[in-house]
Amino acid sequence: MGQAFDGRIYKAEENLSQTFDGRIWEAESNISNKVEDGFTMVHKHIDFCYSDIFVLLDKNIENTSGAIKLETEYPVAYESNDHIVPHGTVRDDTRYPRFIHACEMYFKDITKLAFVDLGCSSGGIVLDALLRGHEAVGLEGSDESFKQQRAQWRVIPKNLFTCDVTKPFVLKKDGSRKEFDVISAWEMLEHIKEDDLDGLLTNIKVHLKSGGIFVGSIANWDDIDEETGVNWHVNLHPYEWWAEKFREAGFEIITEKFSPYDMARGTFNPPHCYEFPSQGYDPEKDFYIVAKKK
Repeated sequence: MGQAFDGRIYKAEENLSQTFDGRIWEAESNISNKVEDGFTMVHKHIDFCYSDIFVLLDKNIENTSGAIKLETEYPVAYESNDHIVPHGTVRDDTRYPRFIHACEMYFKDITKLAFVDLGCSSGGIVLDALLRGHEAVGLEGSDESFKQQRAQWRVIPKNLFTCDVTKPFVLKKDGSRKEFDVISAWEMLEHIKEDDLDGLLTNIKVHLKSGGIFVGSIANWDDIDEETGVNWHVNLHPYEWWAEKFREAGFEIITEKFSPYDMARGTFNPPHCYEFPSQGYDPEKDFYIVAKKK
């Protein structure tokens, strides 16, 4: 009887010890992995910044003097959910030099391109264009990043502006309207109410050179804030709907000229420059469009 109890107690203690050891090992492993992942992300970001510094030293950027000015009576998109409940504008930090390079390959005969990034959030794409020696400005509907002086807003302050891009605005250089080679918008169009879309498309068209292109990624899924119930994605439609909208506005659709890997957001590339790319994406939910001004 005593031996039986002793055996059971020993077995129970052994099982309990193994269970505790297993849980402790798993907890230590999880903590170690999270710390390692955290340091990896930090190092990736530091490496990215180092490369920027060396590029700056090499390029001696001349396009940050504030030569391009914004004129508008609508300095903030006050009615936008993105301003009322700021989300992407205070989180995203998209950087993607490959997109700038893809545009250079498309416009092979133009040495110095002119870019506008709509819904520019942190201003990362604008910085990428400047680092390559191009002209570039960004427009953001919310003023949160400006007020916080977040990310690139304190680095290239004369190249980033706030305004409601669905309302009339003019970008000028030397007193005249400036026309651009590339206007981009990364997962921004679905944030624009359908009634405001014509105003946005008009602004895009008048600011593009003949033969200039609009490049953008579009989400086709709800993005709802759990606390407020606000849906940031207010204009959900499939690719063909958007393509027809651009055709009606006088554009030629040339999406096939660019690869999904060229896109700064919405396909494989994440909103933060130090994250790994996605393994794939669902073109029914996320897609991109390239439209050329005729």
